[in-house]
This record gives sequence, structure tokens and C-alpha cells, in this order.
Amino acid sequence: MPISRSFHLFRGLTIVVMLAAGCGGGGDDDPSSGVTAVEILIVPGATLLGPNAYEPNPLTVNLGGTVIWRNNDEVPHTVTSDPPGGELSSGNIAALGGTFSRTFMTAGTFNYHCAIPNHAMQGTVIVQ
Repeated sequence: MPISRSFHLFRGLTIVVMLAAGCGGGGDDDPSSGVTAVEILIVPGATLLGPNAYEPNPLTVNLGGTVIWRNNDEVPHTVTSDPPGGELSSGNIAALGGTFSRTFMTAGTFNYHCAIPNHAMQGTVIVQ
């Protein structure tokens, strides 16, 4: 029994779709995927959460990668280097959606905190 021409066309298209799907990248937060921007969330109620105030924490990015901090809390926060005067100095990040971004051009470990008094929040970005 001969195989119809439409079957061959269908089979060819199926193979093309499967190959194209296999070429997709990994998750957007994977530093090895070539993505150059990742996001850290300041979680609701972050003020007294210490290292759990930032998600993910720690975060590892590739050299030249950009990190965007997004404040999902109801009060302003900062991203300030430990010790102060280092790579990170956001000023106040507005509540409910404010952002701060930094592109890291130096490899290393960058510890930071919220500099607003009585906000016990700490985080780390590792640049490789």
C-alpha cells in the first residue's frame, strides 16, 4: 500500500517543528543561558526577613550581567553595598513595583543590605 504524499508532508513538518522546539534556550534565570538580565524580588513583608527578604538569594550572574531589583513590598527599601560606598547604592526603591538595576563588570561577591533603619535585610550577588 503506497504512502500518500500528504503523509510525507505531515511527517516532514513534524520533524521540522520538533527540531525547532529542541533549539529553545533554558530558563531565563540560568546564568549559563546567555541571558544578560535577571531579577531579584524584594518580597512583601521584607523588612524583618533578613536574607529571605530577597529572592533569589544568593544570586549568581555572569560577568557583564544586569541584575534588576524589584520592590514588591508596601514600603521603600534600598540596595546598599556592604560596606557602604561599594558597587551598590540604589537610594530609595519605591514601594509596590519600584526598581533598581546594576550591570556587573567586575567578578566577585557583592554583599548588600537595606540601609533604612530597622530594616534587617541582607543579600548577595556572585559575579563569575
